[in-house]
Amino acid sequence: MAAINAAWDVLSDPRRRAEYDAQTAPPKPVVERDEPPLPTTADSGGLVVSVRTAALLKWVPRLVAVFGVLALLVVTALARSPADANVVIVGDCIAFEGPGSYDEVGCGGDHDGRVVQITFDACAPGLIEFQPRSVESTFCLEPRD
Repeated sequence: MAAINAAWDVLSDPRRRAEYDAQTAPPKPVVERDEPPLPTTADSGGLVVSVRTAALLKWVPRLVAVFGVLALLVVTALARSPADANVVIVGDCIAFEGPGSYDEVGCGGDHDGRVVQITFDACAPGLIEFQPRSVESTFCLEPRD
């Protein structure tokens, strides 16, 4: 009972309680860092950025790469190379060069017709059917006026 009374005397007095708590408190753990300390302005040549800015800057190369690939895809899809000069699409004008041979020409000059359909079936009435030797499909041409 004497030990309990002695403890009560210490715990009931705020000053003595604070002294007791300071003596019996466990030591604060020391945290060791594996990372080097952040550079100072002298170490980094004057450039110090916040953590938020650094996180945003981490995405910049990735965004540049994504937009670069998208731009390349768009340019590639829209480009027609000289090798595609004899690839006919709807709207192109062609001139006959002989049986089964043709040349893609501008619609403003001399031509035999404008392609309105490329099909494997027969063309609609009033259209010129042209079967090139180089492809299996039939060009349906609207005659030149």
